[in-house]
Amino acid sequence: MITMALGRIPWQSQTSGVIDADSLEFLRQVAALVPGIIYVFNHETMSNEYTNRCIAELLGYSPADIKAMGDDLLPTIIHDDDFDRIAG
Repeated sequence: MITMALGRIPWQSQTSGVIDADSLEFLRQVAALVPGIIYVFNHETMSNEYTNRCIAELLGYSPADIKAMGDDLLPTIIHDDDFDRIAG
């Protein structure tokens, strides 16, 4: 699942469980302001958990395109020669 900026951010704190509402709002604001890509991939479930809107803007894909790629996002946007280094 990919959730665009200002959507649900499924991060959890290692020490205190689910992030509280104030912290979540702060993270949403930061994600909305960052001029670069924020991308969270869950290695346990091998799924996309979050990306901000900049991934679509910087790579030239629409949010719908990014969402449609699903778990194939990284293999689609990363060159084959580089993918093994990233996935390994």
